[in-house]
Amino acid sequence: MKLEEAMQSGEQFTWVKPWKGAPYPCSYNYPSKPFSSPINLLFLEAGEYLTFQQICSHPDAKIKKGAKQEIVFQRFPVFKKDENGKKVLDETGNPVIERFQLKYTREYHISDVEGIKSHFVPVDYEHVKTKNMEMADLLIAAYSQAHGVEVSELYGTGQAYNQGSRVVLPDRRQYKNVYEYYSTAFHELGHSTRGELYRGQLEYAQEELVAEITASLLCASLGLENEDAFRNNLAYLQHWHAHVKSVRPKELYFAVEAAKAAAELILDSCPVVKQYLEPKIQQIDEPEQEAANLGKEAQLDGTGRNGKAL
Repeated sequence: MKLEEAMQSGEQFTWVKPWKGAPYPCSYNYPSKPFSSPINLLFLEAGEYLTFQQICSHPDAKIKKGAKQEIVFQRFPVFKKDENGKKVLDETGNPVIERFQLKYTREYHISDVEGIKSHFVPVDYEHVKTKNMEMADLLIAAYSQAHGVEVSELYGTGQAYNQGSRVVLPDRRQYKNVYEYYSTAFHELGHSTRGELYRGQLEYAQEELVAEITASLLCASLGLENEDAFRNNLAYLQHWHAHVKSVRPKELYFAVEAAKAAAELILDSCPVVKQYLEPKIQQIDEPEQEAANLGKEAQLDGTGRNGKAL
């Protein structure tokens, strides 16, 4: 099924996060349970978090350049007290909780800290690298060098993102389907072309559509597709396509053109890959071509222009 046909088929596709990581956001000191405040599940990516003081207590730990702290909310119990200021105990001897107080701290995600090992057991998927994957890796490295974009794979992270000249990806070992890794990588590289190709005026939904179409074009060119990756790509496109179409239908044409420009910019950074992707044209010997032409003339003898007998 072609991309355009699938988009217009009416079938609904569901996007599934293609990489495995930590199950929930939690404190580095207490990895067996998530943070107490449910609001953290909405705003924090899964994984362990550390305060600056916790990081300093590890002699080999180092905060990565450009890392930012996240706000972590914590619920603290306020215990009921009697007239003498002593805690009131229940029938089992435990303090009675009167209410919970919400406080917050600023902490670093473990993926932004070097020299500290996660408590979560790694999930490693093994992948056999093909020639097309080697070409994709070469393209990513060449674009990164040519355009000053740092591409980092962080094991255990639950998020892929682009920060200007920095692209962060979950380690490829976290992907059950390796084609999803390359789709994610080219999506984020598509975002990184935004400044160079002057797409700063685009809204969030439009930019997401451009980045995902860029990934589709590059993965298709390199032959890095299978059914699961294709359907997941469709689900992502379908969501943002519907949003953009409902607001500005004419912008869809611009999104495709912008994605084509982004894909070409990335490909132009690596002549080796461009040459690899060039179609193989075979030379036909002149005698063979003449024989083929004579055969056609013989078939047309005594017939009309449309092959019907006169």
